[in-house]
Amino acid sequence: MGLFKPSVKSLLGRGDVSGLIGRLEGKEMAEAWIALKVLDERAVPGLIEALGGPMSGPASAVLADIGTPALPALVETIRSGPEDRVMAAGVAIQEMKNKGARLPEGLAAMLAAVKDGDQVETSRRVAAMAALGGMQAPAGA
Repeated sequence: MGLFKPSVKSLLGRGDVSGLIGRLEGKEMAEAWIALKVLDERAVPGLIEALGGPMSGPASAVLADIGTPALPALVETIRSGPEDRVMAAGVAIQEMKNKGARLPEGLAAMLAAVKDGDQVETSRRVAAMAALGGMQAPAGA
């Protein structure tokens, strides 16, 4: 591997979501955050994938800043996504709502079904409740 490290501007120009997510810590964090917001819904799938790893917190926060375009993917993650991403998805929705975003009725109904479902894993139920505003998600989720 060479010594060349592409700039955030170069990563944005290529639409390299993974590269930008990798820059969400350190001195380029703010620039990478803005670049991911510029990519908007094109960044959502990569940010959802990052929810299960070490960049989960920053990815969740960027998703909350992206707002409404990220909601369908976040709700689907709570409903049926990988277990390691469920709580972070609930936290991201909760953060969006704290910033004034509103859950469309259809998405709220999907979360209510998860919250009230009989055969739903506890983590999904808690994430749905957090997203709906019924409780705080556990710290570090």
